[in-house]
Amino acid sequence: MFIIATMLQIQTYAYILLIATLLQLLVSSFIILYIYISNKSVKMSKAIDNQIDHFLSAHQLKKTAIRCEVLNLYLSKPYALSQHDVELSLSKKEFDRITLYRTLKTFEECGIIHKVYNTSGVAKYAICGDACNHEGHTDEHAHFNCMKCENTYCLPSVTAPKISVPKGFKSMNFTYNIDGVCETCVQKGKK
Repeated sequence: MFIIATMLQIQTYAYILLIATLLQLLVSSFIILYIYISNKSVKMSKAIDNQIDHFLSAHQLKKTAIRCEVLNLYLSKPYALSQHDVELSLSKKEFDRITLYRTLKTFEECGIIHKVYNTSGVAKYAICGDACNHEGHTDEHAHFNCMKCENTYCLPSVTAPKISVPKGFKSMNFTYNIDGVCETCVQKGKK
């Protein structure tokens, strides 16, 4: 009986040791995963920081906190943002509406962002292509307005057709908008 009890104790200790080893492996795996994700986000933020530096220096703009925050926001989103969207995202920061308005206006004038109106008539801004500058915007592409999520996406691969206006008229602005449902909302609708 004593031998059986001792064997059971040894077996129990073996199970406890096995469970402890498995828990150590699990914790180690989570630590490695956390380090990998942290390093990846650091690399991504460095890439965005490099893009921000490039935009500002290419357009000869001083690097300020608000300019960096706004560019970071636009570079991190795949769709256009209104001034209100930017205000909501930066609400915890110490930036007032006038400074934000001036920043957006400066970016638009320099060719960093371009303005597009969504279906509701709300002005949204998106990052410009490399060819845009203070002399003018060359982003003549379609914009897609999602009727469900109300996001507006640039479609640089869908170029706007050449339009000629009648003699005596001078074209100042041209928008090429497509209304529909974006890929994300289509996928959500399938579920």
